Amino acid sequence: MKKGIVVRLYPTREQEKIINQTFGCVRLIYNTLLDYAKENKEYNRFNLQKLITTFRKEKPFLNEVDKFALQNACKNLANGFKNYFKKRAGFPIYKSKKNSKRTYQTNVTNGNIAFNNGCIKLPKLGLIKCSDNYRDSNNKIINVTVSQNLDGKYYASVIYETNIPPLLKTGKEVGIDLGTRKLISTSEGETYHLPDKVFKQEKRCRREQRRLSRRNKESKRYEKQRIILAKAYQRRKDIINDNLHKFSNSLVKEYDVIYMEDLDIKQLLTIQDNKKKKNKMIISSLGKLVRIITYKANMYDKQIHKINRYYPSSQICSHCQKRHDIGDKEKYICPYCGAEIDRDINAAINIKNKGQLSFS
Repeated sequence: MKKGIVVRLYPTREQEKIINQTFGCVRLIYNTLLDYAKENKEYNRFNLQKLITTFRKEKPFLNEVDKFALQNACKNLANGFKNYFKKRAGFPIYKSKKNSKRTYQTNVTNGNIAFNNGCIKLPKLGLIKCSDNYRDSNNKIINVTVSQNLDGKYYASVIYETNIPPLLKTGKEVGIDLGTRKLISTSEGETYHLPDKVFKQEKRCRREQRRLSRRNKESKRYEKQRIILAKAYQRRKDIINDNLHKFSNSLVKEYDVIYMEDLDIKQLLTIQDNKKKKNKMIISSLGKLVRIITYKANMYDKQIHKINRYYPSSQICSHCQKRHDIGDKEKYICPYCGAEIDRDINAAINIKNKGQLSFS
């Protein structure tokens, strides 16, 4: 199967110049082809790609960058048109120099991409020093996406083919409840929380954002503060991602079958009127956590089952199975059998029971 890994790049000044030039050329090709497609009603990828040869003759500086980056810009535009006509997205828009994501993709051919002693070899760039995270040196690399974050750091996302052995079977099943009070509550009584430093970092991001709003956009102080803010947001993002992967790894390794609700995160955000809870839900990245658990379960030959999102898991007593709405209280106290249990763990137990009945 295909697997991806992100490595940090440490380019020299000359390599930085070429990378930044490639970003600009990709944006130029994309916008020029979008102009041509609008005027001539031409949306076929291969017909648009033929124009790149003409552009490279007219503008020699396009020959100084990786040709695959230009071809992939055309491919991305064609995919944008395809999604538009299938009503999956809006009509493609122009890439802005200031607001667009700085990225380009290159493909493997004739050994032009390879890892070598803490460096990665890329077309037109040669060997670039990188973080040594790549261990599967015998696998086939498919493509690499080079990007630059708002804080100025460069990264390479490497996609490669590999064989991933399945994890050992444990014979255990679990139901999980996702929420804002506790990120994950399991039917076994375990809970997972995001660390406090995530929310401290969120406060710092707000503080730096207020400072940025007071700067003049054309001043050097504005640019300096923008980088400080970008680093703060990146730090928060890294902490969240690290914890989401740790939580998902522990669940997938310990349990063979995982039951969860089929949540509609967008709908939950829409109906949530409490600003603090809504912000906490956004920071917790529940949708991303569900995607991570799902793809890791598929990767390691574990099972994920989702129950109906309208199942009232938090209103049913896990002991006597009678329904009682407790409102917004943290503890579920059943008026029928007198059972007392944490509401999120109670919901997780009900999700597991419902899943076993539905998918057994």
